[in-house]
Amino acid sequence: MRPGSHRVQLRFSAEDYALIEGYARGHGLKVSAALQAALAKTLIRQLRQLRQDAALSRLSGQNLPICDWEEIEHDLASMLEDDAAAEGG
Repeated sequence: MRPGSHRVQLRFSAEDYALIEGYARGHGLKVSAALQAALAKTLIRQLRQLRQDAALSRLSGQNLPICDWEEIEHDLASMLEDDAAAEGG
């Protein structure tokens, strides 16, 4: 296990597990890799977007001497991507 990573245990019904296992096998993946990829594409992406939206909302509510919010949004998104990469996600 990589340093800084965490292990979780999930329980599925036999029917759900069979579906997931079939999908994973069909894509040449282990079940854990298929679940990790699915979470990264959905939940984790949504959570990062919510975090970014909240940060942008806080910034836009401030009275700052900035005239180009698109540039600020781009810079913030880049910073969040750098943070996510540093976290291993």
